[in-house]
Amino acid sequence: MSDERKDESTDLPKSPKWIWPFWTAVFVVLAFLIPNSWISDVKDVYGSDSATAFSSEVAALDDALLKGRPVQKTWDEVQRLKPQIMARRLARISKLSETQVGELTLLLRESQNRINAEATESGKRGQEKFRNEQIQSKFTRIHKAAIGPTLSKVERDIVANTPNGNVNAACENCHTSFMPNFDIVNPSPEDLWPRIPSKALSGRGLPILMDSLDLDAFKSGLGGEQSEFTCQTCHTSHGDKSFAVDIEKRRDAMGLWIEVYRIEDAVYVLAKVKNAGASHRAPGGYIGRAYAVVVEAFEGDNRDGTPLPHFYGERLPEVLRTDSMQAGTMFWRRMLDAEGNLTSDHRKATKITDDSRLLGDRFVDHRYVFKLPEPEGKTAYNVIVRLVYLPDYTTWEGSEDVEVRIFKTG
Repeated sequence: MSDERKDESTDLPKSPKWIWPFWTAVFVVLAFLIPNSWISDVKDVYGSDSATAFSSEVAALDDALLKGRPVQKTWDEVQRLKPQIMARRLARISKLSETQVGELTLLLRESQNRINAEATESGKRGQEKFRNEQIQSKFTRIHKAAIGPTLSKVERDIVANTPNGNVNAACENCHTSFMPNFDIVNPSPEDLWPRIPSKALSGRGLPILMDSLDLDAFKSGLGGEQSEFTCQTCHTSHGDKSFAVDIEKRRDAMGLWIEVYRIEDAVYVLAKVKNAGASHRAPGGYIGRAYAVVVEAFEGDNRDGTPLPHFYGERLPEVLRTDSMQAGTMFWRRMLDAEGNLTSDHRKATKITDDSRLLGDRFVDHRYVFKLPEPEGKTAYNVIVRLVYLPDYTTWEGSEDVEVRIFKTG
């Protein structure tokens, strides 16, 4: 029976030897005949590896930034390529066709022009938000939550890996901003900011952010290695958690010393302040910010006592005064509106009267005098001196005590 069993495989029909070369030739011919537009449509639906959409120059620059290596290009050259770098980063986390990459790069370039054209920090942030919304709307393959962090990482990498000579230019995009069509007269810009070259201010309007100008002015008076200070000497890259100047950084940067003594029925308070940590004037940032030395004096050994009358020394602006808080000195850029009222909003300002912010590495001192009810020296008293940061110098809302000094008799 086993002798009669047949191998069933021998019953299958065999393909002609020419069949595989034939079909190979057919597929080759079809590949040449299929329109490119059909291929692009398929890529747009399913996505593709878009690495080839970027030049070797962009790829090499982006790879260097990702690895934290200093780039061998000028700031302007990096800025010219930044939209392409941003597009490459977004393409790495999503499947985009080469056509989509081109459209994304164009969108990023146009948005960068709008961001650079904005004069205020809030305007620039608004344009960045609009850019991110455009990307999310047009390129649904890119996850919404990844757009902002990815583009911010590009900004940080560029700042961190730009040679020292160009680092301040990165910060200058936002931290030197002007409100145009604002004439500064009596005092003139030269009177307000004698350390800053007039050509940096002339005809540009009201400087609402001038940290880079302040830093350049500070560096111009230094020599040797100190003249190599950059924004990143003290600040990390924009967007890092440690970038923000919080209360601890303010306490590290600012110093406050007091001396209190009595002569007959008068209590003399000498307050000395120093900007020991910031190379730009303090406070930096938006024009509506201020530091204030606030001096209070009371009968007894705590602030529950009767406030002592203040009769000599500078006084706080009227909008900040209370029954006990009368004496004090502002370190600010004081602006007035059309009616002559104090304003911290540059959009309402028609005049800037002075800039008394603290210069880098300089002491200033101010004297205040309070009157005691008895000249014989029997009255106990206490003095509280605070250095306060105000994000808006027309209100105590949001203010923070940077330094506090307390003096008590007996």
